[in-house]
Amino acid sequence: MCKVGPGTRGATWGPDDTIVFGQEPGLARVKAAGGQAQGLFQPDSAADEIYSDPSFLPGGRALLYTVVQSGGHTRVMARRLDGGPATVVAERGAGARIYDLTAADPPLKLTHRGHSHFPNWSADGRRIYLMLASPSGPLVRSLPADGSVLEPEPGAKDDVGGVPWDCSPDGAYLIFGTGSKNYLLPLAGGAPRPWPGTPFTEKPADFSPDGRFLMIEPSGVSSAAVVLVQNWAEELERQLVR
Repeated sequence: MCKVGPGTRGATWGPDDTIVFGQEPGLARVKAAGGQAQGLFQPDSAADEIYSDPSFLPGGRALLYTVVQSGGHTRVMARRLDGGPATVVAERGAGARIYDLTAADPPLKLTHRGHSHFPNWSADGRRIYLMLASPSGPLVRSLPADGSVLEPEPGAKDDVGGVPWDCSPDGAYLIFGTGSKNYLLPLAGGAPRPWPGTPFTEKPADFSPDGRFLMIEPSGVSSAAVVLVQNWAEELERQLVR
């Protein structure tokens, strides 16, 4: 959809079909339909820092992102897309998540192991998919979001290994990665289907808000990093009718 220079660091898809991504040293954006990427926020020229891991806040009018300084210090910032000053959300934080701070109860701790990573919501918000590190390799696991079960369970009827990236908005598929490629897993049951992506090592994949497209960040591109959008629904239909 667009070519950018090396050094992409995370991406987020907004409700208005704008994709914001980390492009060292700042943040850039591009329409999901494609086009030329445009700079969004840049660090002060005197600051030795980079911006990464943007995430849209509810409503799509503001972002969370991580500032990484040369000495390794990090902070989470919030900023409106239409400008204005940035707000420090947390010092020494990175990869921010959104909590309901209006609730009477504190955030619920779902896992009690130090090797649970890459959490993602199910489409209906009732479960959390995560990667469980094990001696045999990474495993896709899930937990009820209400904390009623604290031991991670297999992520689907057919147990698979890998890193869960995202669930399709209709709740039918989970896309996960293992090795250098991504796979589509039918959550109702069935074998995972290799996803025909790119000839490069593929990083995280995310579904668009309307569920029509997949956004993939391939690495291993020598001259440029490419944020790739694929119409996954049409490609899946072609595979199923073969």
